[in-house]
Amino acid sequence: MSKSFSINVSFYPPIAGLSDEQLGRLFRSIFKYHLGEPVEIGSDISMAFEFFKVQFDADEKKAKERSRINSENGKKGGAQPGNKNAQKAKPAKTGETSEIKQNERNEQNQAVACTPVDLPKKNPKQAVNPKTEKKQYADYVRMTEAEYAKLVNEYGEEGAKELVTILDNYKAASGKRYKEDYRAILNWVVREYLKRNNNSNYATNNERRSNDRRTGVEVSATSAEDYKGAF
Repeated sequence: MSKSFSINVSFYPPIAGLSDEQLGRLFRSIFKYHLGEPVEIGSDISMAFEFFKVQFDADEKKAKERSRINSENGKKGGAQPGNKNAQKAKPAKTGETSEIKQNERNEQNQAVACTPVDLPKKNPKQAVNPKTEKKQYADYVRMTEAEYAKLVNEYGEEGAKELVTILDNYKAASGKRYKEDYRAILNWVVREYLKRNNNSNYATNNERRSNDRRTGVEVSATSAEDYKGAF
């Protein structure tokens, strides 16, 4: 690929509905593509990336065609100005002109096939499903609104915030990641929270009901350290 690329302002409307995170991943993928590095495209930005890719490939093909024609013209008489041996450049043959025009028409037709109209646009009126859409409640903690509401209902607003903070600090310090942050909170963060707030009666009762979800064996872990390797 070429060392540079251009992005037209008209490219923006089709990607205006993407989130900042999606836009960041999209442009990172664009740069990797031009650097010749492996590109991993998520399904949420794949169509947008393909639109850009078609334009970049068309530009690259056009640049190579121009380079080929210039090279051929140079061989036919492209000596430096002032050189007595310089020959008068001959115009391109009729066949060559037709080939160039046909290539340009093919490129235009290919670009039309992936116009911005073909890209999916986010409907701002579409309601977000709180049962599936996850929100960022801290730097390293994500869960659905419904899950967070359950924590608020059980431990109050301040309690829910503290539960999120405990998990966020632990993940930031340890580098550990969970598939479901909400489940991690239920598995051990609640115990740590109750331990810090001296709610021993609730902690004891809750501990007796806790089972390891993979083995079914009853556990009594009271800190994150006991859960290392469990997720």
